[in-house]
Amino acid sequence: MKLLPKESIKDTNAIENYICKPLDEIRKIKRTPMSQEDAEIFSMLCLSSPIPLNEIKDSEKPFLCKLIEKRIEHCYTFRITDSRVILMLAQVSSKVAGNAILYVTYLQYLCKKNNIKELSFNDFAKFFADGFFSNEDLSNIWTSQKVDFDSKSMASDNLIDYSTALTSIL
Repeated sequence: MKLLPKESIKDTNAIENYICKPLDEIRKIKRTPMSQEDAEIFSMLCLSSPIPLNEIKDSEKPFLCKLIEKRIEHCYTFRITDSRVILMLAQVSSKVAGNAILYVTYLQYLCKKNNIKELSFNDFAKFFADGFFSNEDLSNIWTSQKVDFDSKSMASDNLIDYSTALTSIL
C-alpha cells in the first residue's frame, strides 16, 4: 500500500484530488445499483414524509447516524435537516464508519459544486440516481487517502481528518 506523504495534509486541494475526483470517476464508469434491501428502504423513505432531525432523540439514533450528523455539523458547510437522508446514508455505508465519512465528504463536494446549502432528500436522490458506490471501491478510496505517519505519532493517518486538506471543497 502506497501512503501519501505527510505534506499532503497541508494541500488545500488534497481531499478533492484524492477522494472526490476519484469518486466522480468511479460514478462515470462503474455504477453500482442498489441492493434489494437498499431499494426497499429507499422506496419506503421516498414515500414517507420528511422527519426533522431535531424530532428524533439522540438515544434512539444508531451510532452511524450520530457519526454522520456530527461529521456534517463540525466539518462541512452543507446541512441536512431531513433524517431520511441520514438514514439512507447509514444504510448505503454498510455499517462502516469510513464509508459514511467518504459519502458525506463527497456530498460536501457535490453540494459546493451545485451551490446547495441544505441537502434535501430529493437532491440526495438525484446525486445517486444511478446507484451508490460499491464497498470495494469505497475501501480502495479509503486506503488511498492514508498518510505516511510513523507508528509513534499520535496524528491521524487519514487525510480526510485534516481541515486544511478539505479547504477546496468547503
